[in-house]
Amino acid sequence: MSTPADSSVPLFDPDAFYRDLLHALDEWQRRPTATARGCVSVVKRVALAHGIQIAGRLPLPRLSRKEMDEVGALGASWRRANRQR
Repeated sequence: MSTPADSSVPLFDPDAFYRDLLHALDEWQRRPTATARGCVSVVKRVALAHGIQIAGRLPLPRLSRKEMDEVGALGASWRRANRQR
């Protein structure tokens, strides 16, 4: 039986992951363009940096075009620029 010390699989440190995640999210939320939809990419980046392999295989959650239209997010940049689509 192998022990963690001689295993070829790196050990996962949940404390380091959580610390790095909070730091990355703190930096993200201070950006003037930060959105809730965009923060999931921050979570994925930190997860990949910590060797969480499934983060590279699963797609990020996204709203459908219809859902985005229902919440008023579709064409938001056009509306901010006072243009019509």
